[in-house]
Amino acid sequence: MRKLAIWALVTSWMLFLAAEGRAQSERPFLNFRFNRQNNFTWNTYADLWYTLQKGKYDFDLRAHHDNIFNTSQPEDPFVQLYLKVSLWQRWKLGKRLKAVSWLDTDQYMNSRNEKYSLYGGVSWKPLDYLEVIPLLGYSFDRRSTVLDDGISPAFFLNLRHQIRDDLQVYLRGFARMKFIDPRVQSNFMLINEWQVDLEGNSSLMTGVRASSHELDDYTSNSVQKIISDTLNPVFNLQYEFAPGFTWSSTNQLSLTRRKFNFNWLVPNGFEINPISGDTTFAEFNNKGFAGIEVQTRQELSWRREKFSLMGAYEYQFISRTYDLENSIDHLPESLLFIKERDREKEKDFLRSQQKIEAEGNFSLSKGQRLSGRYAVSYLQFDTPSEANFNDRDELSYMASAGWSSVWSKKVRTGFLLSGNYRHLAYLFGERSQDNYQQRSLRLDFNYSWNLLENLTLDGNASVYVTYNVKDFPDYNNTDRSTRNLETNLKMMWKPLDNLEVQGSLARKETHQSTLNWINFSEATLDTNRILTAEISGRYFLPVQKKKVKLFADLGYKHFRQIKMLRSAMFDSSNLLKSIFLDIISLQTGPTSTFGFSDRRGSNIELRLWWQTQIRRNNFREGGTLNSVVSPLREEALRQVSVEFRPYVYLNVNYFFGRK
Repeated sequence: MRKLAIWALVTSWMLFLAAEGRAQSERPFLNFRFNRQNNFTWNTYADLWYTLQKGKYDFDLRAHHDNIFNTSQPEDPFVQLYLKVSLWQRWKLGKRLKAVSWLDTDQYMNSRNEKYSLYGGVSWKPLDYLEVIPLLGYSFDRRSTVLDDGISPAFFLNLRHQIRDDLQVYLRGFARMKFIDPRVQSNFMLINEWQVDLEGNSSLMTGVRASSHELDDYTSNSVQKIISDTLNPVFNLQYEFAPGFTWSSTNQLSLTRRKFNFNWLVPNGFEINPISGDTTFAEFNNKGFAGIEVQTRQELSWRREKFSLMGAYEYQFISRTYDLENSIDHLPESLLFIKERDREKEKDFLRSQQKIEAEGNFSLSKGQRLSGRYAVSYLQFDTPSEANFNDRDELSYMASAGWSSVWSKKVRTGFLLSGNYRHLAYLFGERSQDNYQQRSLRLDFNYSWNLLENLTLDGNASVYVTYNVKDFPDYNNTDRSTRNLETNLKMMWKPLDNLEVQGSLARKETHQSTLNWINFSEATLDTNRILTAEISGRYFLPVQKKKVKLFADLGYKHFRQIKMLRSAMFDSSNLLKSIFLDIISLQTGPTSTFGFSDRRGSNIELRLWWQTQIRRNNFREGGTLNSVVSPLREEALRQVSVEFRPYVYLNVNYFFGRK
């Protein structure tokens, strides 16, 4: 009940804040969503940005909340319960000086990890484009039910300057320390970007993002210091060197470091090993990793009136190295430590991937367009450790061709044929049994037909097949083929100005089979069929105010899934029999929707599916017994489950102030 009360209080608080005060013209907003995710979990999500200005006073609130509530866990129903609030208040003291306060909270209430910080200081603008904000505050930090508190200084630096018409610089810096005895937390962040507009449609952007964070956490009888450092320079260029010819270059480098250092924790705050009494010992070995990531994409495009061509090369390299320090006893490395360090070093890896793409579009005539795409990718994954056998190469090809047509103002069609080949090969014999090749082929067709002036039909159909084949003889018959057929149809009919009728019908069928690639023969394992049908009528209610819409929907939605497979059962005489089993799941019921929208863009939508769920089975004797199948009981198969589970979806978007 306590957590239910918290959940209701937080949700109500977010909605209450949205309704109070007078907003500025920057169009702050509230976005609130509430929905049932499945039979057991409910999700609430809220984002709020609210500003207020009155005379010399300035108020800026940003808040985010989300939770996941699981009714199948009555003792601890919240899978997640999170709230983050940032509240800035400013009072103008002079032309370039303001008094400032900042409230910052970060609360994972389901795990009782909560942070509260309150700061006060000044905002000084020595130049029109430069703002400096020094702050001093006090922080409360609860981790693992232990509450620590202490002094916390902070500093902000904001700069955005148009140096010339073609040159702009942006700089944002942030630094904060928390002395929450016996722990310490530090955060440093810097973002610097330079934007240069060149002649024509050319531009250049370069910059760097750097951050360093240290956080102390409680682990067993120790304080764990988590250190995270990142350096990320970027360089992007778009250059039009001739009419229609453009070169785009995107490049970035990322250097990362993570460390986990441990110190003994005792009530007086000293680092003392309770066994030896030595302050230089620790409870766990320090560990960490360092990584480097390089990404580049070079793209060349050529555009003319009737066609366009694009070619690109992309390269990515990732390296990560793990390490373990002998910080527990500082003695000569023992056999146990060497084994632990070797297990950590097994995580080291080098990953590189190269990709080449080509794409073309050509207009045959007015309304007729051809398109094509080809891509090849090669991935290498290497592990330096001799105990890690995950070294592998992966090669894949993809090609597609499309044809789109506009036959008239009322009829449009489109075709797309695509294929893919993927080969995964482990380089060591210990894992070579997992080497396989995957081939897939897909055909898509879509159309749009304005059958009448107020009646439109949209549909698409897809057929695709996938073959997974091991490189070596597989006596477990794990080679598989999957065949899929999907069809979708949507209808929109507007018989009256204030009435819309919408309908949809979707069907998906999937066959999974064992595959003999040499003989190209199959044996069906199971078939899954899904049918979804929905129809609704939307009536727009008459209102006196202009640019305000109210509507209500009434309809019906039906979902049916049948999974057909071979199985086995014990009958009422306890005899084992082979059966063909159909598992049938129905979700059906009426739907209703209420909606509101205004000229500012604010809107509310409430959808309800008054759903009844029915689960039952059909079976018949036949086939041969499979020793892999777990037998079922006949009395269990004859049971029918009927449950009423309404599904709700609420979405609120509210914009403060006038548009």
